[in-house]
Amino acid sequence: AVWVDEGDRVRAGQKLAQLDTARLELELQALLATGRRETAVLQQLIAGPLAETIDAQRAVVTELEAGAKQAEQDASRQNKLLKEGVTSEETAEALHTLAQVASARLESARQRLKELLRGSRSEQVQAQAATIEQLDAEAAKLRLEMERGILLAPFPGVITDRKSVV
Repeated sequence: AVWVDEGDRVRAGQKLAQLDTARLELELQALLATGRRETAVLQQLIAGPLAETIDAQRAVVTELEAGAKQAEQDASRQNKLLKEGVTSEETAEALHTLAQVASARLESARQRLKELLRGSRSEQVQAQAATIEQLDAEAAKLRLEMERGILLAPFPGVITDRKSVV
């Protein structure tokens, strides 16, 4: 948009014209939305897991402990039956494998609970903060580009010739 015509008097610093910055404004809005989302993620990292999440993981551990105990008892019973010749080796091996799987799942659930109780790692928080800083820098760059799209009169005077039609 051009705001002056030939013959107009202008002051130093007066806006003469502005380039179309609609694309830059849309990019800035998208960047600001991303920044809000990333800030929310940072706040979640700082706050740590919800008590409900920890409680749910504790329940998973309790359930898997019971399952692992039962699987171990079943495998032990089958081993006794195998020694007595009442069951097959395949059945005993299958129950032994199930007991190992149950134990591995339990260990995995316990590790997850430890992670939840420990909270976010400082490196995660720092990385998220750096992501936000990067977004802020990109937003500042877009704002600067939009400001540069405004043409100002360098000194007071009269418009003698308008070379461009926008």
